[in-house]
Amino acid sequence: MAVCINIDLVESRLNYALIFCIIIVLLLGGWWGCGIAREKFSHAGYAEHQQQGPVITDL
Repeated sequence: MAVCINIDLVESRLNYALIFCIIIVLLLGGWWGCGIAREKFSHAGYAEHQQQGPVITDL
């Protein structure tokens, strides 16, 4: 019985550690992805403003 309880405790701890690691990876991945998306959107917005500038002056 004691051995089974110990195995259950170890398994639950491993599960919590695994869940904790997955959450950290997801948070870091989301933060990193948002940083890349922000850079791309800011560059895209900057490029759009550059492209629209001459068009507006030509009109």
